[in-house]
Amino acid sequence: MAMKRLLQLRPEVVLLDVLMPKVDGKYVLKFIRSRPELQATKVIILSNATLADAGSEVVAQNPDAAFLKSECTPNLLAEKIDELRGVSEPPPPLPP
Repeated sequence: MAMKRLLQLRPEVVLLDVLMPKVDGKYVLKFIRSRPELQATKVIILSNATLADAGSEVVAQNPDAAFLKSECTPNLLAEKIDELRGVSEPPPPLPP
């Protein structure tokens, strides 16, 4: 179902956890990278696993950014999304 929605929506940015219970995040990333209609989709890994923990499969699929959940703030994530989307003005800071 998720893959079908990706193809329907063709999102600009996807936040992806590589440690998902039903569909492996590695598979989703590989799917996104393999589909011509999703080539413009930017992928940000947001996970409790480091890229080293996630393995060479994830690194080989070239995610556009990766953050550990424990180290990522909402502002940092918003800034990265804007950067990947080519938005020049940063959003106002989120309240703490």
